[in-house]
Amino acid sequence: MQLEKFVSFVSYATSILFTAIGIPLALKMVPPNSAYGVRIDQTLSSTEAWYSINTNTGIALIIAGIVSLFLIYLINNRLSLNPNTALVLILALPITLVITAFAITIAFYTLI
Repeated sequence: MQLEKFVSFVSYATSILFTAIGIPLALKMVPPNSAYGVRIDQTLSSTEAWYSINTNTGIALIIAGIVSLFLIYLINNRLSLNPNTALVLILALPITLVITAFAITIAFYTLI
């Protein structure tokens, strides 16, 4: 039982962290830099591309974080799952959604 509570806490915290990381990017508050944001050839070569790609990435992170919070809540409180299955889903969910958000953003901009 304690492990389940700890895993839920970590997953909720991770989802909130990803949402918080996305907000400054979505609001165009992060100038081009070498530490924070999507750093690919397109973003490093143009300020316009930096803000365009990172704004969309920020929005994707916010959406991924909120969806993750909602799904973790459902898994914890509304679905009748085997406890081990629930733990695996709760642990994997935030990371999977964020990786998907980044992959979609990068794929979209590298195809343009």
